[in-house]
Amino acid sequence: MGYQQEEEQLDQELDELTGLLRENIQAKMDQHGKLDDLENQANDLQDAAGLFMERAEKVSDKYWFQNMKYTFALVAFLLLVVIFFL
Repeated sequence: MGYQQEEEQLDQELDELTGLLRENIQAKMDQHGKLDDLENQANDLQDAAGLFMERAEKVSDKYWFQNMKYTFALVAFLLLVVIFFL
């Protein structure tokens, strides 16, 4: 009778251990899925940042050129005023 109780206890411990291992495996699989989602979001964010940088450079160039046009126009106007009054 003692041997049978030990066997039942070992079976119960084995079942508990198997259940615990299954839970751990499932938790790792869930964690892996979450990490994949996070990696995808990071890649999307990096792509969006690259697009933002391209557009920011275009806008910066546009306004630099526009600012230079006004600066050249002002310099030309001042030169004409100086030449006209001298």
